[in-house]
Amino acid sequence: MEAIKEIESWRVFLDVQKKTLEVDFDNISEDEISIAVQDAVTKAGYNIEKL
Repeated sequence: MEAIKEIESWRVFLDVQKKTLEVDFDNISEDEISIAVQDAVTKAGYNIEKL
């Protein structure tokens, strides 16, 4: 996530049944950030499901 310059902050919530990644972003569309986050998470070896 740190490599995506448009992300202002991010948090992972592990204390819930479905682990959640929350991302705050600026100067990029929701679709573009969704693709960038999906790529980063997949490259890290995890699956992602947009809520």
